[in-house]
Amino acid sequence: MRLGPAPYPREVRERAVEMYWSDPKLSCAAVARELGCSEESVRRWVHQAGPRAVDLGSPTPAEVHASLDRIEATLAHLERRIAALVDGTSATEILALF
Repeated sequence: MRLGPAPYPREVRERAVEMYWSDPKLSCAAVARELGCSEESVRRWVHQAGPRAVDLGSPTPAEVHASLDRIEATLAHLERRIAALVDGTSATEILALF
């Protein structure tokens, strides 16, 4: 049980884990040298965090917004096409059938 504060700030620990999992060529020793901490500390942090600590496949917020914009534009286009195909019936009424 630790009696004092952690020897490395949380940000250093998080960065070490991120660096290790984001580059398969990096070893714990290389990450430790880069961040100026001990290899054993990096090894322990990586082990404790596990591979799911860093989600390398997540889209950025900008990518999410761009995707939503495309989806909304497609939806609006399809609603207009449906309304044009169904004489006098609104797209909302047609969609309510589904």
